[in-house]
Amino acid sequence: MNSTIYSYFDSPENYEKKHDFYDAGSSPELLKKLGWYIKRREAELDSIYLSFYLYNNLRLHNYFKKLANAGVKINVVSIPLDGYDNSNPKPIKSRTDKNNPAFNQPKTKHDLAAELYNDIKTNTSDNYQLYIFPHMFIRSARLKPFSRGKMPYSLHIKNGWIKFKNNKSTAFLTSSNFAIRDLVKEENLIIVENHNELNRQLSTYFKHLIHNSINSKEFNPAADYFKYKLSECKANQFDDGIVTAAFYKDSPLLADRKIKDLVNGATERIYISAQHISCYHYSVPKKFKYGPGKSGYENHNGFLADVLKKAQQNTEVKILSQTFVDELGKSHNCRQPANKNSFTEFIKACARIPSVRIFANEDVHSKFIIVDDKLIITTFNYTPTQFIYLPFVEIPEFNEIEGIQYKGIFAEVGQLFIVRDSKVVQSYVNKFNELCRNKKTYQHK
Repeated sequence: MNSTIYSYFDSPENYEKKHDFYDAGSSPELLKKLGWYIKRREAELDSIYLSFYLYNNLRLHNYFKKLANAGVKINVVSIPLDGYDNSNPKPIKSRTDKNNPAFNQPKTKHDLAAELYNDIKTNTSDNYQLYIFPHMFIRSARLKPFSRGKMPYSLHIKNGWIKFKNNKSTAFLTSSNFAIRDLVKEENLIIVENHNELNRQLSTYFKHLIHNSINSKEFNPAADYFKYKLSECKANQFDDGIVTAAFYKDSPLLADRKIKDLVNGATERIYISAQHISCYHYSVPKKFKYGPGKSGYENHNGFLADVLKKAQQNTEVKILSQTFVDELGKSHNCRQPANKNSFTEFIKACARIPSVRIFANEDVHSKFIIVDDKLIITTFNYTPTQFIYLPFVEIPEFNEIEGIQYKGIFAEVGQLFIVRDSKVVQSYVNKFNELCRNKKTYQHK
């Protein structure tokens, strides 16, 4: 297979002030790299497909408008506007004019997305289409209040697929939303040229995703999407990759299996980096998994249990996350995980194995696993949520005040891709070790 992989990273250390917000979005350097890649091939472009959890980058949007006017077909899938944070507006800095703000007034993520969404509805050619994937997920009536919308949307993926006129294709995966009003974090981007299996996968994925979405020009934000129906499709995977989604039955379980298979074959090292890491032991309601009439919970061992078994066999294990608490629930000035109990249980298990090393850095957002000489790139974190598929979730009384009820499938949209290119793998090893040595990184053990 004559595929070529380009690998890039971005970091707050590339910028003067880490708490500034930029009109180029949360990863200006990665956006520049992706832009350069596309611009050098503009004459060859046929179409571009994008599925991003957040889509409010006006620079990227305006470039896509230009391409669409030149005849390139642009298809973007994202979430409804109510999934964007509309609190705490902030000034946005210009990357090209440092003396002046990019906008006349402070903006929220919602402000920017609303402007972009409305522009696509009213001012773009038919070559430029925005689709809304309104599927939400919930497996407990005790869900804590959510800051963006009434419930979390499942489209957590950040990827794209570029088709050329010569029938060749390029795929890309990233940890970054490129969103304006997101802070710059430690992010990664890989661009994969001419990988036949990956291209076939993404061709099918975007077909299925768009089929299960609603064109933004027809989308009714006032409609009830708490019972949103999906068309089930055959699980979309090949040996080195998988896409997870509610319309791919059991796909999160298959992703978990791919990771476990590689982990269980490890002989030298396992390095794990993600914003959130807690997929150790968890349970799911049987009635949501097997249907009404079932009671109780079913227990599962996440792939972290397999990682710790390998650590006991002298495999080198390093864990790097953005969120952290220790065995006693203390954060050591780190950002705390949403599920402290789950993370604490995992940390207690790590403490019993001397060879496991734990690190935390508030800037980590890249999501990858290094197993010996292989690299697993994902668009999702390593929490139980990412590896659960529940087809019979029904909660008749989620919110008594607003009368919200939910009926649907619990699953998130995400992508996993295994990289075997030695140079790319080594670049991730170097980046991982660099972050572990960073002066802002807390080392627990």
